[in-house]
Amino acid sequence: MPFQINSINLEKAKNELTYGRLIARNYIYNFDGLYNNSEEYLQLFRNGTFERYYTIPYKDERMYLATYEEEYITFCKEILHLYKKLDIVCPVVFFVSLTNIEGYNLYNRGIIRTYGSLPDKRQKLDPSGIIINNENEIEKKVKDLFQPLWNHYGLPENNTR
Repeated sequence: MPFQINSINLEKAKNELTYGRLIARNYIYNFDGLYNNSEEYLQLFRNGTFERYYTIPYKDERMYLATYEEEYITFCKEILHLYKKLDIVCPVVFFVSLTNIEGYNLYNRGIIRTYGSLPDKRQKLDPSGIIINNENEIEKKVKDLFQPLWNHYGLPENNTR
């Protein structure tokens, strides 16, 4: 069933949200569907749309883009698993945005070496989304989604792999 549905089964969704490293939390019902704000903002809307908002817990002006990219791959896999259980079928559109990043430098997993820095004073980077038809294409599509972010920091691609 695609996202045009009026409402998913929230009880079933709540039971299924125990799966995964990035989306497993104790959700509560709210006006929009299911919500959790313990470590980060997570909202599953009644129509099946899922929103995740992560804030860097410290202000050290380091952008760990490789880590974010890897976590995003895991997040996409977990969402597709959830959607399969809820009978929401692909294709699914995923988006990523980086906000409040002015002055951040690109770092790689704690190595105190700058890989690049913002060439301007943007507060937000918001590349277009990706359409995922199945789990087999997640890694390539996420790499394509993150490509403009790596380019923004002066790199041709994620060279940490």
